[in-house]
Amino acid sequence: MARKKRKVPAMNATSSADIAFMLLIFFLITTSMDTDRGLARRLPPPVPKDQKDQDVDIKKRNILPVMINSFGQVLANGELIDIKQLKDKAKEFIDNPYNDEHLPEKTEEDVPFFGKVMINNKHVI
Repeated sequence: MARKKRKVPAMNATSSADIAFMLLIFFLITTSMDTDRGLARRLPPPVPKDQKDQDVDIKKRNILPVMINSFGQVLANGELIDIKQLKDKAKEFIDNPYNDEHLPEKTEEDVPFFGKVMINNKHVI
């Protein structure tokens, strides 16, 4: 006697694709996407085309050149210094307490509550 083969009951899968699609849409809508907001800066207006380039003439004594190489060594004003000394070197350069001719020039300006004071406002680092 021949046996009858049992049929495996089939599962209706037509709606499972619809359910997966609905779940996908649900999670895409409800999750928040990280967006790059960028920097909150306002750019200057564009330069007019008829404006000519202006070269600024800076005296050599007003410039403190600072260079750093790939090994982390700092060269300030031609001297090899430690990075921790750079702050003091910049302060000494800007302050110019004895009005040295190799350091930035000072100008006399009227400062409120102090009167006329010699200040250094032309330095560049």
